[in-house]
Amino acid sequence: MPDDVCGAGESCGCRDCAPTAGCQATCVDDGQCTIDDDCVCADCAFDSYCGNPAVCEQTADGFCDPHNEGCVCADCATNPACEGRDENCAGATPNDTCEPGDACACPDCTGAPECATDAACQAGAPDDVCGAGESCACRDCAATTSCQYSCVDDGQCSLADSCVCAECAYDSYCGDVANCTNDGVCEPLYEGCVCEDCAINPACEGRDLDCNDVTANGTCEVDEACACGDCTAEPRCQPTPGCNGPANGTCEGGETCECPDCAATPQCPFCGNGICDGGEGCACVDCMTLPQCQAGPFCGDNVCEPVEDCFCPDCIADPRCTGP
Repeated sequence: MPDDVCGAGESCGCRDCAPTAGCQATCVDDGQCTIDDDCVCADCAFDSYCGNPAVCEQTADGFCDPHNEGCVCADCATNPACEGRDENCAGATPNDTCEPGDACACPDCTGAPECATDAACQAGAPDDVCGAGESCACRDCAATTSCQYSCVDDGQCSLADSCVCAECAYDSYCGDVANCTNDGVCEPLYEGCVCEDCAINPACEGRDLDCNDVTANGTCEVDEACACGDCTAEPRCQPTPGCNGPANGTCEGGETCECPDCAATPQCPFCGNGICDGGEGCACVDCMTLPQCQAGPFCGDNVCEPVEDCFCPDCIADPRCTGP
């Protein structure tokens, strides 16, 4: 029975409390929580202060202070602005439609197909928790910071771009693995696609630093490096015998003299490599076409001349080529 006194524990439904400050709310419905909004307003449902249960523990006294206590506080549970509030739903209020920002625990998503099965989620279904290893395709993770990014497609990496943007792939900061925090959470503004934490970010899908525009697109372009995933099947990218991969003009560690890149190097002078190296005479096939080897005796005339070396078939039986 009303007694004209709003007592501790009485709800705003009691006429004693209805006109009190604890049952009022001043809200500016503009999608953001500002000083013009009371904590019980829907725009403040996820505010770091208004939505923090720890604040309730400090202010709990049986009376709602709508400006400083949110709907998460028991004191304000009956404030009219908190009626129907459910933080599992986008906007903290059910609207009978299961939206991408709704957790599966939101009443709007009860029985929704997307909350029944999802191959992108662990155990094959959403559980409203983005677990380690789950991709951004899982609705548990879609709204998390790790799966967000903001890119301005203007050809340059600026403060308006997240580090995971394609334009920031070669940025001195975003492209440096030394700046990866490796804590299992992607911070797209500060970590680039080179960081393992950000591999699941949608902006990093198909990213390949060896491809033009740092993104594999299924087509090998004429100026793309063979290391680009688009080019692995291209004939020009197939391994050259003796080389670590396709011949590239540089003799690398592990390559043999059979590789054209190494044929002219000091460690590979031998008759038959196509190069007339120092020490090879006119008898070597590599040197036969040189002008100085055109006049006089030559290999192949069945006569072993002094100028012919033991590589020449003419000299196979010569004593100097058969000795120990």
